[in-house]
Amino acid sequence: MTRPRARYLELAEYLEERWKGLPPGTAVEGEHVLAAEFEVNRLTAREAVRELERRAVVRRHPGRGTFTAHRLRYRLDRQSTPSFRALIASLGHHPGVSRSEVRWTGRAASRRLTVERVLTVDGLVASTRIDTFPARVGVVVESLLGGDESISSALIDSGWKPRRDRVEVALRCPSTSIADCLGYATAPMPAWCVRSRTVDRASGEQIHESEGWMRPDMFELDVVLEP
Repeated sequence: MTRPRARYLELAEYLEERWKGLPPGTAVEGEHVLAAEFEVNRLTAREAVRELERRAVVRRHPGRGTFTAHRLRYRLDRQSTPSFRALIASLGHHPGVSRSEVRWTGRAASRRLTVERVLTVDGLVASTRIDTFPARVGVVVESLLGGDESISSALIDSGWKPRRDRVEVALRCPSTSIADCLGYATAPMPAWCVRSRTVDRASGEQIHESEGWMRPDMFELDVVLEP
């Protein structure tokens, strides 16, 4: 015998259809309004919205409300090293950096310049990244990375010709500290984990590595496999 579907799932599917055509970042009805409109209790309305949050259809902001997700298309391939700032701006949105920390780690041959950032789109937390540079590269680019300068621009302005040499992508649950950086209000949900290595086109030497965590309600990843 087929069990009847939970009411909140039926409501979630109806709302997904109603909201899917709205522009990114559009405020949608809250739990009180939904409960009254569909004559359900607040718990059912809340679970419906949470279900859509799990599907990356909406994004909830405590104290502000619920908004449609951005789901911006973000291309990953082995040939280019796109600037986050340039890519987001080209899509008609506003990139930013809400937190940035630059420091040196390691000693002698293992010495590295490390840059930790929390990146935003339209004022909303979108991604957190840890970028590392070998010492010979770090001493050159350090002065360019104190604010919101893009990693790609810093490398190009310093004379390198960056090319992404390796990309690894996985959907994983982040650690609590990463989840806090991503702005998850409740228990950590899966996020895109992207690890990449960059080399100089001319010399083939490695000049940069990164590990980034990206919110699925902010990005859809296009991974391009090339020979």
